[in-house]
Amino acid sequence: MENKNKRTGGAARERDKKKKLLLAAAATCHNIGTMFSKTQLKTTDDVRNELGIVNGDNKLKLDISENLNTIIPKSHTSIQDNIEGEQQMDTNVEIKNANINLINLEIYDISNSKDQSPIQPILKSFPMNSERRSFNAKYYEVHNWLEYSISRDAVFCFSCRHFLNNNNVRGQIENNIVFVKQGFNRWKTQKQSFIKHELSERHLSNIEKWTMYLSVKNKNNSVANALFHSRSQAITENREHVKFLLKTTLFLGKQGLAFRGKNEEPNSSHRGNLKELIEMFCDESMKIRLLSKTTYGHYTYPVIQNQLIHVIASCTKEIILKNISTFGAFAVLVDETKDSSKKEQLSFIIRFTDNNLNIHKKTLGCYHMTKCDAKSLSDAIIQMVGENKLDINNCVAQCYDGASVMSDPFSGVQKRITELVPHAVYIHCHAHRLNLCLINSIEDIKLITDFFDTVQGLYKYLMNGHTRYTEIRDVLTILTTEGDQTARAIGLLEEISTFKFIIILCIMKKILKRIHCTSCELQSKSILLPSLMNLVNSTKESLQNLRNDETYKNIYEQSKQIALQNKVRVEENEERNNRLKRNISFNKNFKDYLVTSTLGKSNSKGMRAVPTLKTEVLYSIIDRFVQQLETRFSEKNQELFKIFQIFDYTSLYYFNPKCPSLEFFIDHYKYFEINKIKVKSEFSSAKALLEHKNILRPDLEMIVDVLIELPSSFSETLKLMHIIKTLPISTASNERFFSSMKNVKSYIRTSMGDERLSDLMIINVEKDEANKIDLNKAVDDFGKMKNRRYPLF
Repeated sequence: MENKNKRTGGAARERDKKKKLLLAAAATCHNIGTMFSKTQLKTTDDVRNELGIVNGDNKLKLDISENLNTIIPKSHTSIQDNIEGEQQMDTNVEIKNANINLINLEIYDISNSKDQSPIQPILKSFPMNSERRSFNAKYYEVHNWLEYSISRDAVFCFSCRHFLNNNNVRGQIENNIVFVKQGFNRWKTQKQSFIKHELSERHLSNIEKWTMYLSVKNKNNSVANALFHSRSQAITENREHVKFLLKTTLFLGKQGLAFRGKNEEPNSSHRGNLKELIEMFCDESMKIRLLSKTTYGHYTYPVIQNQLIHVIASCTKEIILKNISTFGAFAVLVDETKDSSKKEQLSFIIRFTDNNLNIHKKTLGCYHMTKCDAKSLSDAIIQMVGENKLDINNCVAQCYDGASVMSDPFSGVQKRITELVPHAVYIHCHAHRLNLCLINSIEDIKLITDFFDTVQGLYKYLMNGHTRYTEIRDVLTILTTEGDQTARAIGLLEEISTFKFIIILCIMKKILKRIHCTSCELQSKSILLPSLMNLVNSTKESLQNLRNDETYKNIYEQSKQIALQNKVRVEENEERNNRLKRNISFNKNFKDYLVTSTLGKSNSKGMRAVPTLKTEVLYSIIDRFVQQLETRFSEKNQELFKIFQIFDYTSLYYFNPKCPSLEFFIDHYKYFEINKIKVKSEFSSAKALLEHKNILRPDLEMIVDVLIELPSSFSETLKLMHIIKTLPISTASNERFFSSMKNVKSYIRTSMGDERLSDLMIINVEKDEANKIDLNKAVDDFGKMKNRRYPLF
């Protein structure tokens, strides 16, 4: 029989209490569904926007009394009233624990993470509780850890909410900590409660954690951050060190100066330009680093110097190649010569246009040729094109000198390149052509060859820059009595102290003046073929105008005046200077032969008749030179270059789509896919546009300036112009390259390596492009070349 007086167990009592609470709650609730439905609270952003809280300072602009009903739902209000009632009643722990699930609602209008600041809104008036008391905002200044929830009308502790550990405090029920989960709203005792909480052991521990977190966050005092900052500082120092070395390398490369010295030891006085510049201009920290005993991190050894030079040269080439137009057409200009160490060096230059159709000629280095046959040269050209990431199919032309190994139409370099790229036409350097015209015009005239032999002998003997005839005679007169080469001085003085030498000197000066303008223009980087041909034709006309008696008379008078000033005997006429001649009769045995000369026909030295110089020198040189110009400047690719007629306003084919050379040109460069139909339609529009702008006599540059403004409308015409302006004229840039090579690789720098020479030549020749280098990028490239002991990024 069950004993009714027996005391029930703890679990049974707990079930009874919960049952009573559920019955009490059911009695006060008219709808059982509301007991288990969650209240749909608004998000934090919605609450802040409705209350007018300003982000950053947590201020409220609206009155809480006006918006309280819209922010706090009725279900919340009832719960809040229950909470206030429970705080005023002195009930046991079980009742409080039973109501935890009712009050444990997620709070949306206070801080959500420890990275935020305490939410401290300032309202015009805070809501009052049943005791007609409310929260006072002045406590924000006294207790900076406070944050106020508008939806709960309660305050919380920021540090305890975010830095409290999971261990419960003695006498505290889980999830029922007042300043953490429940919130404090006993405004009658708020001052005393805030002070009591602030002095509690739990709060002080959390404040300490908060303070340490802010310190680590703001000052990065963690071990990981300390290591990170230490590495970052080392990287910064290493980058500044390498950047200074790159600046020094760039300076020496641009000036063509040597890097290394005879003895680079610290106590030596011949340490070389690189180390001397570094020591002169570096700061104290870098000087200490260089003087340290460690053998790493100096970056001044010869191998590292080569890497620094290579980085600068590579960055320079990148800048050059970026300027190539999106069309991508380029021409190859190649020439070879021997350097100071007798190595054959092949200079490699490209001609291209940028997107604005400006012409550029840029150096991409040189290549040591162990063999100079056609196959080796063509392979080297193809290799250098590939190394610079250029598409060989975009090569529209190739320009070399007239050496047989380059120009041979059957097995030369130009033939081998054409087999690979059929549209890459060969253009014989026009500057070399002009030089050959002059050489072939005078090489068979003995008087002229003797004259230039004498001039060359004077240059080799004196070597002091004297260019005036009078000064040279005075110097030679002194040297005939002094020095160890008096016999040579006497011979040269006798050669130049004749009227024949003076008159030939005046004739050659007159002729070379006419050729000088053409020679200078051929060295221009932007000259085009039509301008060149016009200049050549004008040169021919100018030389032909010299072929008359009046010109020779003026030359004779000028020569006579110079001779009289220098006390040189003047040969007046033929009768005065010739001896009595016997009648020249031919031997009867030579009647059946053609006789061109007889013994004794030539005059003795100094007795040649002056009037014969007019025909044998002046007229002969002019006739030969004009003939050479007509022969050597007649283009083999004449049909291809007739395309220039389309852009010549004096031509009948000026923007004429029926021009016969247009279709031939487009077919030749079919790789570039120029649309014939569109080109013909663009011509009429281009011509009308030029007339509309009142440009009646445009040259090619004017046409480019107009059409480049409308690239979409004249896309195919601009393709033609890109190709036309890319076609090379001469290899004068290669000759300038070789002149710079004499400075870079002088006779005291003959041990320089081939790759180092190529890189230094790029820096020295392309100074303008080298000045545009981004040194930070250059440091990155230097660091990527190999794994460095000292990190650079």
